[in-house]
Amino acid sequence: MFENSINEKKEHISLKDYRTAVDFSALSPLLTRNDIEKAINITYKNRYKSLCVLPSYVALARQIIKDKFENVLCVGTVINFPLGASVLATKLDEIKRAFADGADYIDCVINLAFVKNGEYAMLKKEISRMVRCARKHEIKVIIETSALTRDEIEKVCKICVKCKVDYIMTSTGFGAGGACPEIVQVIKSIVSDKIKIKASGGVATKEDVWNLIRAGAERIGTSREV
Repeated sequence: MFENSINEKKEHISLKDYRTAVDFSALSPLLTRNDIEKAINITYKNRYKSLCVLPSYVALARQIIKDKFENVLCVGTVINFPLGASVLATKLDEIKRAFADGADYIDCVINLAFVKNGEYAMLKKEISRMVRCARKHEIKVIIETSALTRDEIEKVCKICVKCKVDYIMTSTGFGAGGACPEIVQVIKSIVSDKIKIKASGGVATKEDVWNLIRAGAERIGTSREV
C-alpha cells in the first residue's frame, strides 16, 4: 500500500521541491579544504537547501560562500558527531562555537546511553539545554533510530516534542542503519505535525528522496548528489 501511494503521488513532487528539501553533507573526517569548496559548488549547482560540514570547516565554508555566492547558501554543522557521548558542557560549547563561526543551524547527536539506561530525565535535560543554547537558530536532534527499539523511539520523540526541537533526525549515517520510509512513518505517527522530520543515512537516489518525503520527511540529509 505504501509503495502504491508513492507511485500515485510521485508526480506531484517537482525537481525543485525535492532539491530544496536537501541538506547536502560533507562530513568525512578526511575531507580537505578543496573538498569543502567542491561540496559548496555542488550545493549551489543543485540548489540544495544547505551544506552541512564538520565544525572545523564552518568558518571556511561561510567565507567561501560569502566570497563566491554572496551568502545565498545556508551552512549547517553537526554537534558531538557521530557518537553524541560527550558531557553536556562540551556539547553546549560546540553549539556556541558553531554559531560564532557562522552556522545557520545545527544537527545534534543525543547521548544514547541515557536512553539505554532509562535515564530519560537526563536526556530531557540535555535536549532542553541544547535547544536553549541554540536560541532562535534551527536545531535538529539526531536520535540514531537503528540503535533504538520502537518503545525507545517513542519515548525519545515525545521528549523532543516537549523540548520543542525543530526537527527529529533519523540517523548520523555512521551507524548500523539509515533512513527508511517505515521509520519515518513511525516517527510521524508519534510527533504528528508538532516536529518536522529529517531523514538521513543511506539516501542515494531520487527515488529514495521521494519515498522519504511521501512517508513524512520534510528535510533530507545526504552526501550523494540526488
